[in-house]
Order: sequence, then structure tokens, then C-alpha cells
Amino acid sequence: MPNLVNVIRVRMNFQSGNVGWSESHFLNGITDITGVPCYTAMLNLAYARAKLLDGATALMIYVVASLEGISRDVRYLAAADLPIPSGGVYNGGNSSLQNGWGFLSPHVSWPIKLLDANENEICISYVAGYLTATSATGPGPYQSTGKLPGNALTTYADFLATGPYGAASRVWPVGVQTPTNSTVMTGQPTYTPAAGSVPPILTFNVTNPGVGGTVIPGGYFRVWGLKYSAPQNRLRLNGTYQAQTVTGTAVTAYVPRLRAAPTFGLSPGYVQASGYAIQDYSSFTLDPMTHRKRGVGSDRPRGRRSSA
Repeated sequence: MPNLVNVIRVRMNFQSGNVGWSESHFLNGITDITGVPCYTAMLNLAYARAKLLDGATALMIYVVASLEGISRDVRYLAAADLPIPSGGVYNGGNSSLQNGWGFLSPHVSWPIKLLDANENEICISYVAGYLTATSATGPGPYQSTGKLPGNALTTYADFLATGPYGAASRVWPVGVQTPTNSTVMTGQPTYTPAAGSVPPILTFNVTNPGVGGTVIPGGYFRVWGLKYSAPQNRLRLNGTYQAQTVTGTAVTAYVPRLRAAPTFGLSPGYVQASGYAIQDYSSFTLDPMTHRKRGVGSDRPRGRRSSA
């Protein structure tokens, strides 16, 4: 998110053998990374997440909060405050922290689709772990003859939805696109063909491109009502763009799918800008297990598959 500042992200790092992975959430309403509320939110999140680990083959290594936009401004949960497994179980002497199911593999995940307050955004949290194979009767969270992953996942998702946790999301003007919640363009877009490694560019001319937010480099805006014709079939120029540069009333965006100059009609169309906010998680759904978001080696880039 290009213009998020003073926003805290909490990342939990896990390890199973030589495979590591992470899960992160933003804090909503907490901006002081050094204060007690931030540390309490980190601590509570760690203990809620530990319920879904077994403490033997899957371990929570560390929990860190970082302030977006400020390099190296981080805060770690003290080692003494991390959930500590007892006898290979993350209960720490407290039965409320008993893990939800037998942890077998980090290479599959249970997706929790978390809907935030901005109804256009669904944030998916991939909870790594697999129900003990002898108890599973299918890929669904409630297809089990033993402990039900769905129950444990629901407990965790309820915790996220009622705490100060959320997702960074784009915030558009409310409702459908109309001239009253948009900014009319002051002239037709101009086309710049590709040059070397630089893809084709459209330059949109709009006065005060700030309805719904402020267009900044790296930020998003959407165009509607633009009239045009082009030699390409199924070309769609109305839609969402990421701004490359903003100079006065000119906003440029890369359009790699555009191979030739379009002919624009009389109506230049309208622009809506996106603001950004941390939106609270409000509700959720559970999906069947998936092989997406596989665990990766601790020494390898995040998001890459690993055979380790």
C-alpha cells in the first residue's frame, strides 16, 4: 500500500523442521508501536494462533510488529512471552490453549476468508496445518471423525473479527459510479507507445484527481465512462489503474495490453481515486484445504515453493 504511514503490521513466523512460513495482520486503531496496546495485541494474537499448532512438529519462532513506511522500526515479542509448548502441546499449562488438531504438514493450508468493513475486500488468511490423516474424511474443515478443524478455525477467526485486527484495503467512494462521486476528466487521454522495456502509457488529464482519495504514484484510481474505439478486439480501458506519475493534472499509467493508439470519443470519462485504510475484520467463511501458500525453507524467499 503506497501511502500507508504509522500503520502497524504484526507478523508471526513459524517453523516445521526446515520449512518456515509466516502469517501477518494489521492493527486497527493502534499506531504507537512502543505502547502497551500494541504489545498486548501481539501477545493475544500469538496465543490465539498457538491453538492451531501442536508444539512438537510446528513451532512459533517469533512475533514481530513493524511500522509501515519506516525501515527497521520493529518490536519483537519477548521470548519469555511467546507461547511455550509443554510435552509437545501448545497449552502452557492452560487447557484453553490446547491445539485444535494434530499438526501433520505445513504444505497445505486452511483458507479463512475474512471480510473486512470495506465490502469490496476479502482478505484470505492461510492457516498452515493438516488434520491427522486417520481422522480426515475429506478436504472440508468439518469432514473429520476426530477433532474438527472447523471448530478450531472458527475460534481463531472469531478472535480476529472481534479484536483490533484487520487488513489494508482500498476505499472507494460509496455506491455505483456517478458524476457526483467522481471527477470528470478535463480532456481526452493521450497514448504513448512502448519504448524498450517501458510498456505503453496512457496519460489521463483530470483536475484535482482526489474524489475518494488522492492519486499518488503507486496509488490506484479507476476510470469509467470513457468512450473509445481501437483495432484490438475485446479491449477494455475502463477499469482500475495504478498511477505511475502524477504531475499537476496529468496522471500516467502503464497499459501493457494496449498495442496501438485508440481513438477516443467525445466523452473523456470520469476518475475515482482510492484511499487506503486499515479495515477491521468483520466476518469470515471457511474453505476446504488447499495447496496454495505452501511452506518454504526458512532461508528462501517468501512465496516460493520448496521441496525441503
